[in-house]
Amino acid sequence: MHQSKILPYLLLLPAAVLIVAVVGYPMVYGISLSLTDRTLHSFEADFIGLENFRKLLQDDRFLTVAGNSVLWPIYTVIGSVLSGFLLALILNQSFLGRRFARGILLVPWTVPTVAVAFVWVWLYDPLVGIFNQIVLLVGGSRLPFMSDVGMAQFWMALPVTWRFYPFVMLMLLAGLQAIDQELYAAAAVDGANMLQRFWHITLPMVRGILGLVTVLEFIWLFNHFDIIWIMTGGGPADATHNFATYAYYQGFKTFKYAYASAIGVVMLVILFFSSLVYLYLQDRMEIEL
Repeated sequence: MHQSKILPYLLLLPAAVLIVAVVGYPMVYGISLSLTDRTLHSFEADFIGLENFRKLLQDDRFLTVAGNSVLWPIYTVIGSVLSGFLLALILNQSFLGRRFARGILLVPWTVPTVAVAFVWVWLYDPLVGIFNQIVLLVGGSRLPFMSDVGMAQFWMALPVTWRFYPFVMLMLLAGLQAIDQELYAAAAVDGANMLQRFWHITLPMVRGILGLVTVLEFIWLFNHFDIIWIMTGGGPADATHNFATYAYYQGFKTFKYAYASAIGVVMLVILFFSSLVYLYLQDRMEIEL
């Protein structure tokens, strides 16, 4: 009996050791590094406490990045959730070619992010990009998509939204197909129009899934790195930097490892509380089910 109680823990031990080695140790090391003055040029690191965090609050570039990091998930999460929800509603209807449409609309999720970045760099190109060619055809002038400081982050959000909407679409489509169609039939008999059926049946039935995918998209996109770094490297004038790209810049371009670790700790705190929200919503959804 005693051995049967210990056996599950022994079976979990290899996975636990791997998680500690891959996740736990780097996290603890990063937090401890943020409390030092470690750089590439100094092999010895002195403990300086919260000095790096004080410098962050006085760093105008970091404050700009913090502002970007607030707007970034607003653009990308709202864009991917709304577009995914709209497409899920369309694909939940019966029409000719629905299966083909489902397959085509899932393609962005299968494309490597590096390929996405290079394709959209070409689309935005001021000389040969398709978007500017269309603008010229309708009589407009060339648009400086990625060189416009005020709009660069918005244009950057489009390829990320395009890349991540299929996940939202797929999850919400599964939720929509689980709704009992008799509810819609009964509402139609009672005289409810399409908008009323959506508001009083569809939205409440997928509210749990919608909350989960929104928080999950926030966690994924808040620390998004690869598409941003490939397309702009954080420019122009730090307009597209977020916490992830700025931490990379400080760590591997200026070699301020401790300072970059402090930025990573800020990200860790934000994502930790976001994960708590996700777990809370997940528990609520399980209780409702």
